[in-house]
Amino acid sequence: MKNQYQKKVIVSLTGRRDSLVTALLLKKQGYEVTGVIFVNRPTGYESESFTPNCYVSKPDEVKLICDQLSIPTFGVDITDEFEYSVIDKVVSSKIEFSGISSCFDCTKLRFSVLLEKMKVLGANYIATGHYAKVIKDIKLGKFLVSRSTEVEGDQSHLLQGLTQDILKHLLLPLGDLSKKEVIKISDQLLKNNNASIENDQLCFFYPKDTQEFKKQIPEDFNPEGMFVERETDTVIGSHKGHFDHYYFENNIEFSKLVSKRPDLEIIGFDGEQDFIYVGNKNFIETLGFAINKTFYGKDFDFLTPISGVVKLLSSNELVPCHIYFKNNGICFIELVKKSVVLIGEKAVVFESSKRGAKLLISGDVIKTKTFKLIDRIAQNEFIDEEDEYLHDYSGRTQDEKDTFF
Repeated sequence: MKNQYQKKVIVSLTGRRDSLVTALLLKKQGYEVTGVIFVNRPTGYESESFTPNCYVSKPDEVKLICDQLSIPTFGVDITDEFEYSVIDKVVSSKIEFSGISSCFDCTKLRFSVLLEKMKVLGANYIATGHYAKVIKDIKLGKFLVSRSTEVEGDQSHLLQGLTQDILKHLLLPLGDLSKKEVIKISDQLLKNNNASIENDQLCFFYPKDTQEFKKQIPEDFNPEGMFVERETDTVIGSHKGHFDHYYFENNIEFSKLVSKRPDLEIIGFDGEQDFIYVGNKNFIETLGFAINKTFYGKDFDFLTPISGVVKLLSSNELVPCHIYFKNNGICFIELVKKSVVLIGEKAVVFESSKRGAKLLISGDVIKTKTFKLIDRIAQNEFIDEEDEYLHDYSGRTQDEKDTFF
């Protein structure tokens, strides 16, 4: 007989050990757990290998484990939504030579569907296997995302942009565990089962099966062109179209006359001349960039800059930074050290790199450049060389201004 006071939770099952351990832990904590398996393999692609890494290829094995844990499961087909919200954006990013944010788009889609199913099924909570935390700021009266206990495996950046309606219902039991601890629990879980668990991977971190992408666009959008070495501005080979290549690819076969050079990697694309630039990453490092579509994790005084660390997938590191606000949703971010930043990628800012640090803001990179402070009509403004984005800081002293730029 069910306990009428027992809390119900809907758990997203990805087939990876993290989500299964999440379901197991919540079950042991007394929750009434129901598992959801998302079906999100894109249609219209011939290759069986072209599937997102979060696709559950063996749902029967996942269900077998859940059955033995007395956890009911059901599938939800989100193929159409996945193609529109994730795949179409990946293709657009390839066409526009911009950074890919498929993991963020996929996460946002999954959470919206989880919340919908929670309400339909009359559950109280939703849960995933992310290494992150949700805390309630009593002073603000808001739920905030914060970094997990295990700093190296932290996934809190993927939860940027989640609404309060999602955060107040979200349980993240792995936020206080390390990856090693989760592996130990899952190994014990699998000892009593004949099923296996898929390995962890990142979706579209490197484009897989790019031939499938090319089928979705006209040939004019993927013309042949030349490889150009950035440092010497010299043509060193030819390519069959930029869809076959990606940022930071190396060991490229440039031509029969030019052997592979491990020191050269792809650092840029020129759609007008059909050039693919190769060289060292330091050619595209920057000390500043601007973001829009900004999500604010808490309320800020837009006249007061803040400091933090920014997470960028292109550089795969946390970089100390200063953030300057503009009241139209644009923020300027000054980096303490040069770092690789790609147009179109997602930037996520935290209070610090420490465990438990709160997520402050996030947004899409729209411009990379070192921004400068200038005087204009007796006012002090931040402006870049092309005079595109302005920010008034007339209330600051000159010493304070010189501190930032």
